[in-house]
Amino acid sequence: MRNLFKIITLTTVILVSGCVTQQEVYTEKGSEAQYKFRPDIPNFYSSIEDVAGKITTRCRNMTIRDLDFLLDVARKSQRQIDCEGFEYRGKDRFMELMFSDDELDLVIVLIEQEEYEALSQKFKETYGQPTHDSEIGQFYYYDAVAIRTRPYEVVFTSKRTRANYQVYMDYMARQETDRNQ
Repeated sequence: MRNLFKIITLTTVILVSGCVTQQEVYTEKGSEAQYKFRPDIPNFYSSIEDVAGKITTRCRNMTIRDLDFLLDVARKSQRQIDCEGFEYRGKDRFMELMFSDDELDLVIVLIEQEEYEALSQKFKETYGQPTHDSEIGQFYYYDAVAIRTRPYEVVFTSKRTRANYQVYMDYMARQETDRNQ
């Protein structure tokens, strides 16, 4: 019984002290490698109010809008913050932040076509072989990051939406292949 109490106490101390495993860190924030390229914004699963409050002064123009359900993790609502003029990698960009049931799930930042090749190479150096690689872009499932060509953008997904995004990338690649035949 005393050993059981020690285990319960140790578990409680770990949970209360904030000591977490790598998988739990990913669940809350994304992979550590993901942060090499991810914009400086609040963590995944943050509320739309929290994110909007923290980035409003960093956007030249910011709008919040309701969306049709695009991600299957949403049960009640799908909303998006559109942020114009957000600085990313030294340039003002357009950024979209998608929320499912008031939790941040997807971050999309537009890039210039000229930046694609160099940034794509940096992604490969950082994340290794992509789980999806086609003419529309690459997706790194385990780090939940993508770089795309249609449109030119970088994408960061929460853990719970990365499977959706993999399916989306595969679907878009098939559509592109069908168009080219």
